[in-house]
Amino acid sequence: MMNCLLSALIVGVGATAAMDVWGIVRKRLLGIPGANYALVGRWLGGMPRGRFRHESIAAASPVRHERLIGWAAHYLIAGIAASRTSRPTAARVQSLITHAVFGVGLYGAAWIAKLTVSGFGA
Repeated sequence: MMNCLLSALIVGVGATAAMDVWGIVRKRLLGIPGANYALVGRWLGGMPRGRFRHESIAAASPVRHERLIGWAAHYLIAGIAASRTSRPTAARVQSLITHAVFGVGLYGAAWIAKLTVSGFGA
């Protein structure tokens, strides 16, 4: 059981680190900032109050727990939201690349976890 938990921790941290490093590289090399999921949370958080559309979501009033709402939505919504961006195809391609990097990070971290955990007598 402990080996399984250790492996899961290594894989999760490793894949997340790979995606975070990619975000830094992407910003520095391509000038593309990371996603601001708080704005997604602001949009979704306004819906129960009857606000479904905003001229500028960045200028809209903040919503309580918008970052938490936005991050939760990130895991539940596909590339549908990109359709409203100024360059939907580019947004979807960047999302695909970022998630591919996460997948590579999962693989690499799992490989490291297997080597590490097997060293503990797995």
